[in-house]
Amino acid sequence: MPDNADTTDTTDIPSDPPAPKPGMLGPEFRRAPEVDPHYAEGVRFTCSNCGSYPAADVNLRGHRGLVLWMEFQKEKGPFCRSCGLSEYRDMTSGTLVGGWWSPFSLVIAPYVLIGNFDAYTQIRALEEPVPGSPRSPMIVGAPVHRRPAVLGLLVPLVVVAAIVLWAVAARSGGTSEDDMAKARTGHCVTNSGSALAPKMRFTDCVPQASPVFTVLARIEGSGEVAGCPEATTETFFSSRPSGVVEYVLCLAPLA
Repeated sequence: MPDNADTTDTTDIPSDPPAPKPGMLGPEFRRAPEVDPHYAEGVRFTCSNCGSYPAADVNLRGHRGLVLWMEFQKEKGPFCRSCGLSEYRDMTSGTLVGGWWSPFSLVIAPYVLIGNFDAYTQIRALEEPVPGSPRSPMIVGAPVHRRPAVLGLLVPLVVVAAIVLWAVAARSGGTSEDDMAKARTGHCVTNSGSALAPKMRFTDCVPQASPVFTVLARIEGSGEVAGCPEATTETFFSSRPSGVVEYVLCLAPLA
């Protein structure tokens, strides 16, 4: 063999790179992920939850009343249409169920519900979300009026109705002496108590199941009934704690 002969063995040099072993990625998979250069072009906000666009830069709030203290909740945007509607419906449902159970919550909860409506209108006006990340938009879920939580609206209505009824009862029902202090000739009254412990109250001058009496006369500052008309069949005395009679009502059955 000549001294200057090339002794390099080229039989072990492959002409192509070896194929990747199982579990390894080939060169074509090692490239950096391509990013759409036009992603969200001209869009001001993307969803803080899923990255989709378009999105509205709004916040959603909730409230819970816990008897002696309260909890204020807040979900920060921006939100796409799907995520925003989902959060709005969940927050609203939570407020309708748990937002009334403290004294101040009866005022705060309606304020929160009304305040969220502006955010809802902005979210509702958005177009369907265009995905911009591996995360998917939230599932919207059923509307609030189709959820059991909508029954929570009955709580403030019941409270308001109870207050109105109490006010009416306090004005027209009351205790016997508070009522009868305003009694004058021609008024009609009824006794829901007994002869020894009367509970007089005003009523309509029409026949009823309970006996109805007409006030024939009112005698001030006397315990004597001699001044009552002859048609008087019942009397009602109003006395001070000291025992002094303030006035006497002369009563007769309604004709």
